[in-house]
Amino acid sequence: MNKENAIIALRRCNLDTPELRYVVDHIKCFTCLDTRQLWRDREGLPFSAWDGRGKYDIIKCNVCSSGHWDRCSTSQNIVVNNYRIFKKGNNDMSVRVREMEKEANEQYVKDDVKKLNTVESDTPKRRSVSLMDSMVKGILVKRIRGEEAERKNELIKKEEERKEQVKKEEERKEEERKEEERKEEERKEEEKKEEEMKEILPEWWLSKSRVIQRDATKVGVEVAVNEIAKDVYALIKGYSGDLLHIANWAKDFTISLSSTLEHCTSTNAHVEQFKDDKNGTTYLILKFEKTDSVKSYNYYVYTSKKEKTSILSKVFLFKPKNESAEIICDRKVNDIIMRNLTGLDDI
Repeated sequence: MNKENAIIALRRCNLDTPELRYVVDHIKCFTCLDTRQLWRDREGLPFSAWDGRGKYDIIKCNVCSSGHWDRCSTSQNIVVNNYRIFKKGNNDMSVRVREMEKEANEQYVKDDVKKLNTVESDTPKRRSVSLMDSMVKGILVKRIRGEEAERKNELIKKEEERKEQVKKEEERKEEERKEEERKEEERKEEEKKEEEMKEILPEWWLSKSRVIQRDATKVGVEVAVNEIAKDVYALIKGYSGDLLHIANWAKDFTISLSSTLEHCTSTNAHVEQFKDDKNGTTYLILKFEKTDSVKSYNYYVYTSKKEKTSILSKVFLFKPKNESAEIICDRKVNDIIMRNLTGLDDI
């Protein structure tokens, strides 16, 4: 777009007046009408407008300037040097003629045109000087207005840059704080793992097990159980440490089971925990089983059967030394108790 297009548009719009001709003569860029600015829709709408900075971009004129982005705006109706800025790609000259018409109605334009049209008695040289003065004046007025608008826009841009810098600084500090918290959490987690590694291997003060079996075919179940009770007592008492009270308890408990084993083949595993003065715990697990078997002997003309009854006792004695060993014992005890509670579902 150039001056010739502008004059053609003046004639097409029936606005070919001296005032508009004067304005056209002083315009350098007919794309932006010397405002050096255009507007366009922001890319990525509607999502890009969610930052609250508006739906439009104000850019430098792509003909008389760099065409680069200048700032965001919430409105495209922006007036610079008495002209409304145009959308990038809008090459309608008639729209620009309407904008120049507003400038042509300014008093200073009418005054300058009046001076130019006045027939003076001065020499052509002086008339030439007068015309030059009016042109210079118009250029200076536009330049002053343009400089003021540019200074204002520059201040707005600097303020936005300052706010953006403050925001980035706050985000950087927040990231540093989160990073420090993450490192602190990792350090604590490592310390926790180190502490757990110290206790991961179980250690024991005492860990013994024994299977005791007696034949009750001839002597009877009660006598066999009493013999097992003596063996359990001797077994526990023989270990180092003050385990006499545990040995006595195990002996009495074993004897009390003789009547039970008369009528059943086995008992549930029994668990007992004994606390000592040093807050240590000794775990005792007892399990009893009775087996009845019949063996046949074939002779030439007859068959003989021989019955056999056995009492089997399993004794487990543990005393953990560290927390890891205690956890193993507690889990085993809980497993035994849960198996013993299975029958309660039918009650």
